[in-house]
Amino acid sequence: MHSILIADDDEDIRKLLKVYLKKLPYKIYEAVDGKEALVLVDKYEPDIILLDVDMPMFNGFEVSRTIRENQKFSLIYIIFVTSRSHSDDKVLGFNVGADDYITKPFDPKELKVRMERGIRHLNERKNANIDSLTGLYNRYFFNVYLVQIIESSKRYKQKVSMILIDIDFFKKVNDTYGHSAGDKILVEVALFLKGFCRKTDIACRWGGEEFVLLLPNTENKDAAKIAERVRSEIESMKFPVIEKLTVSLGVAEFQGDEELWFQNADLALYNAKESGRNKVIVL
Repeated sequence: MHSILIADDDEDIRKLLKVYLKKLPYKIYEAVDGKEALVLVDKYEPDIILLDVDMPMFNGFEVSRTIRENQKFSLIYIIFVTSRSHSDDKVLGFNVGADDYITKPFDPKELKVRMERGIRHLNERKNANIDSLTGLYNRYFFNVYLVQIIESSKRYKQKVSMILIDIDFFKKVNDTYGHSAGDKILVEVALFLKGFCRKTDIACRWGGEEFVLLLPNTENKDAAKIAERVRSEIESMKFPVIEKLTVSLGVAEFQGDEELWFQNADLALYNAKESGRNKVIVL
């Protein structure tokens, strides 16, 4: 089920939109001002936002701009629903990240069509950015998000760390039990990582049986503790077919050179596997 955030300070408009939307398979959240809208975006990451312009705290343009500054929310489809009909307002709306723009009073049939178009575009974005098997972000999304994280790290002098994760003896699983069993294990690991991550973290499928966690505002020693928790909890889990599974993990902190960062994380992972697996190595 897709989720919708209605952000409008007019209670009558919110009620009206809910009446229309309840006929469709959406989970609905409501925000009465721009500040609450941003809180709910961070908490629920809705698929679509129906966003008014003139709201207290932050107006809709400010909300949209803030959302678009965070690559993590790049999949969200933003539709302005506003009484502002001047062309300059529409241009500004699209410039700050809107995907669509509807003026009040709106036609319910038109809203329904635009929502359906939004869902189609949303699905296209997800297909481009989400790994189809595990549901985690894919490598393409990671690379795009990484640019933003590195820029933020340099600008605000914040630490950021990476954890590379490799499933131990995964080839043996595929060879012994088949790729279908291997796929089920990848999905289980992905579900764990998705649930394990903090709100600020990003979990991606790096490729094959490898995953990567990107940890903003996290230095090496804290990333190492997080990695150890991942290792320990996966070791204690029960998996389909094989029941027990272990992972090896490489941890590295960004030190100003992106290429060196990846090399260190990759070398740390290599050392973890070469020195016996089921362990965390930090560089």
